[in-house]
Amino acid sequence: MSNETDKKKAAPHDESEDIEMLLNMYDHEEAPDKSSEGISDYDLQKTDYERRKKAKDFYVDIRDDEDFVPAYNGEVYFSDPPHRQEKVEDVPIAKGAASEKKKDKKIDYVDEIKHLTLIRTLTKTFGIVVPVLIAITVISLLSVTYIISSMNDVLALRRDTEPVTITLVNPTTTDEVIDMLSKNDLIESKLFCKVFAKISKFRDDTYVDGVYYLNRAMGLEKMLFTLKNTGINKDVITLTFPEGWTVDQVVAKLDKYGVCSKELLYDTINTTDFSAKYSFLKSVDNPQERYRVLEGYLFPDTYQFYLGETAPSVIERFLDNFKEKWTAEYSSKAEQLGMSVDDVITLASIIQGEAANTEQMKTISSILHNRLNNPVSYPLLQCDCTGTYLSKYVKENVSEAEYERLVKIYDTHACDGLSAGAICNPGDDAINAALTPLKTTYFFFQHDKRGDIYLASNDAEHELNKQKVWEVNNR
Repeated sequence: MSNETDKKKAAPHDESEDIEMLLNMYDHEEAPDKSSEGISDYDLQKTDYERRKKAKDFYVDIRDDEDFVPAYNGEVYFSDPPHRQEKVEDVPIAKGAASEKKKDKKIDYVDEIKHLTLIRTLTKTFGIVVPVLIAITVISLLSVTYIISSMNDVLALRRDTEPVTITLVNPTTTDEVIDMLSKNDLIESKLFCKVFAKISKFRDDTYVDGVYYLNRAMGLEKMLFTLKNTGINKDVITLTFPEGWTVDQVVAKLDKYGVCSKELLYDTINTTDFSAKYSFLKSVDNPQERYRVLEGYLFPDTYQFYLGETAPSVIERFLDNFKEKWTAEYSSKAEQLGMSVDDVITLASIIQGEAANTEQMKTISSILHNRLNNPVSYPLLQCDCTGTYLSKYVKENVSEAEYERLVKIYDTHACDGLSAGAICNPGDDAINAALTPLKTTYFFFQHDKRGDIYLASNDAEHELNKQKVWEVNNR
């Protein structure tokens, strides 16, 4: 028995059985016998009513909270009573209180659903609105930054002045020039600059090929004007360049009088291909071998320049003059002689260097043509001016190895026929003489210290002339 009792005690207790027992008790409680003494019908009905009311109004509070302990008010428990008692006031339970509580709970549940729905709606709304506001803010900031940066391409406020070398070659439109500026980081927004240039009506046909030094602090307008204007300063200077001057002499004079720095001029001469604009330069077939590729084409004359003029416009001033002086008649005569423009200019530069005066030029031209037409007997022109050009103007500007290379192709005592290029910039008289030589049988000439010329048709006559020159020079 004791084992069975222990098992019962150990088994878990089901409180629902207690509740069911209590309800059955109220429902099946024996009513007093009507035949009992002293009990009227009224009392029986009252007793029955109270019994039924107890069963109807019975209320059980079952909670999941393990820590909850109901207040004890003298009730009878069929299982373990509460461990903690709290005295509470007797509050009469009104009729239908349980249903009211359920109704209140239902209302609270609906309110909670509405509250949660509102929270979800607000969360969803904020989830859309906030990113949109952030995106609008970011786009606005980027737009403002872009506009300020783009406008600063024109205003050039607080921009660095570090020079950037720009080589302009055959630009056809302002858009192409702006693309080049953008590629060299001189502007931030090429699209804005192109629109600005169109509004400002920048022409597309006035840009000048060459090498330029620009910087970001100049701003778009000044950069475009620099690339297309012939001069920046309104001050003008007039300079004369004599026949027979070399490129180095011309550059030195331009630098000395503030027209343009020699660095910019040399950069332009060495890196710019002017042949696209000036077709006569296309006859130069060995530009990489030459000391100065434009030697012979800076036409000697009197010019007016702006102080601070751009290097390309300065060089083009000379080339424009050459183009004007080289007539269709000259081209026809050169073709008849079987010579290119460059051949004529190279020969004219030697004539310019050898002749003591204009009257001697056509005679000297005759002798040089005679030797050129007899390369087997006279492979070398043997003109001293070609060696002088190298020693006086070239040697100090090149390395020893380069000088030795140039001697082999320029010095007519060392190279066959004409030199690799012109040795000076000949004037119109020398060019005309190269194209229209006299008809002679001479193959030799030389000068005394007074500039008088001695002519010879063979070596014997030439040796006699050497003696005469020595006598004159030693008087």
